[in-house]
Amino acid sequence: PDRKLPGVVWIVAGGGLCRFKEGKITPIHLNVGVVTSICQDSQGVLWCGTNVGVITIAGESVVRFKPSDLNNQVERITELGDSVMWFSQGSLLISYSRMTGRFDRLDCSPFGDGYLWKLYADRAGILYALMGASVCVRIRHGIFVDSRIVPTPPISVAEDNNGNLWFGGYGGIAK
Repeated sequence: PDRKLPGVVWIVAGGGLCRFKEGKITPIHLNVGVVTSICQDSQGVLWCGTNVGVITIAGESVVRFKPSDLNNQVERITELGDSVMWFSQGSLLISYSRMTGRFDRLDCSPFGDGYLWKLYADRAGILYALMGASVCVRIRHGIFVDSRIVPTPPISVAEDNNGNLWFGGYGGIAK
């Protein structure tokens, strides 16, 4: 659901971006080949990972976010706290602080099979990078904390009201 527009849901389908509103699905043309992921930040800006970098949508304004650090395909996006955006490109994690304009990089290739499936930021400010080979890497303040094998190859993650993480995958659900 959209944080600023009640009744609007953003969807990535068939490599494109769509808006669902009042029972109708409307394709949004971004002039890129493929939309790979979306994340709406705490300010209501929709960040779209694409095969050519990142597009931002704020209201009716569509802008190509094109720093040199993000010139390749961006597969995953999430926001940590209310000012840091995290992007994945293959096994590379790139953080962008909206407050300082600074970019930092973390290489996740030593973990799992090196491919990042999902990024998740919890309420405590920890970033979880879910990777192939059932690996979950914890990152805090831009530093690797630890990694562990989860019982099912992770595709999705959710946090319950007690702060527990639940991992979903083809093999079921695990805590």
